[in-house]
Amino acid sequence: MTTGAPGRPVPTPAEQLTQAVLPLATGPDGTTQVTLSLHPLDLGEVHVQVVLQASTVSVTIHAADPATRTLLAGQLGDLRTLLESSGVATGALDLGSGAGSGGQHPGWRSGAP
Repeated sequence: MTTGAPGRPVPTPAEQLTQAVLPLATGPDGTTQVTLSLHPLDLGEVHVQVVLQASTVSVTIHAADPATRTLLAGQLGDLRTLLESSGVATGALDLGSGAGSGGQHPGWRSGAP
């Protein structure tokens, strides 16, 4: 964790993603797509696709900002560790190539962790 507002730690992007994925890891098999605003806010929005199949979670993250993609690429291992330490079996953890046309993926809904 890094330091944010006075006295308040800011969760790392991997921790923020974990908070969003964990509730989805206990639902029925299927695909869920959410949009998250990462903090600090200059990291921007990311689109996250979570696929749950046979109790295994696979995650694909799309970030439009190249600096955010680079940061997230370096945290995929942390994301796997955090999910697995929470009892979630992980499959593929991938970083997509951007946010798609207009910054939105058709059919994706906004969600908050």
